[in-house]
Amino acid sequence: MATQGIAEFRFSFFHVIELAHADDVSKPFALRRVELVKALCGPKAFLNADELWRLEALSLCQDNEPELAKGAKARVFVEDASWLPRRVVDVAYQLVDSLIRRLKKRIGDRTAKALEEIGTNRKSRRGMKKRLLGRRGVSAHGAEIAATTPDLFLADWKQALPLTKRFWEENFPLQYLNKQISLDALRAECVAGFGDLDNFIGWCIELPTLSELPKTIRRTDQAQNFDELRADARERERLAKSLLELLEPEAHVRQDRCLPRLWARFPAWI
Repeated sequence: MATQGIAEFRFSFFHVIELAHADDVSKPFALRRVELVKALCGPKAFLNADELWRLEALSLCQDNEPELAKGAKARVFVEDASWLPRRVVDVAYQLVDSLIRRLKKRIGDRTAKALEEIGTNRKSRRGMKKRLLGRRGVSAHGAEIAATTPDLFLADWKQALPLTKRFWEENFPLQYLNKQISLDALRAECVAGFGDLDNFIGWCIELPTLSELPKTIRRTDQAQNFDELRADARERERLAKSLLELLEPEAHVRQDRCLPRLWARFPAWI
């Protein structure tokens, strides 16, 4: 049906967590499930729940209709890594920060060793070291030289951390040190790597900061908490007000107009 254009299938972060493995024994089965999701959905996904709630509130207040009523133009339909929640994106950012710190250290260590092997006097070494490393670990000149031999610094990471093909083929970390790309661009490419289903299930979910995520989300007591929210109208009102506080300032909407529509939508969200 999907290949014939009769139906469209999309995955969400919660679908991916459900198919993720909790131990090494079940990992091969999780990877097979990933192949099925890719065959069925391709890159088509739903926006992460953090952002989806905000967009739903905005749509109800600004357009007087739920976001999904916009059909194919709904902003909840995505084909990039924005299906990842903020918690996972933050881990990707942390990985970028770690890579840059370790890359600077690698370049610094190899530079210091090379200067020692040259056998120049201490004053000359100090001058060359200052020129190549600078105050922040690696100078622009040092990064430029390092970029001529990228495999010397990045080869093992390419094998251990298969992010996007572009991330490593274009040597994004070295490009950043050379000031050829911004930190935002470096982070965005790393997040794109996390958003690849093979990567996410293959190794991202095994990172220490994410490894407990599947078990945490699958806990049955969360369902009981949602049942309590459904039964508590005052809690729904509090949540609706908190959602409205997240709206952009330019929305300029009155809460008394929007709250009834938000309350009506809460059972569907939860």
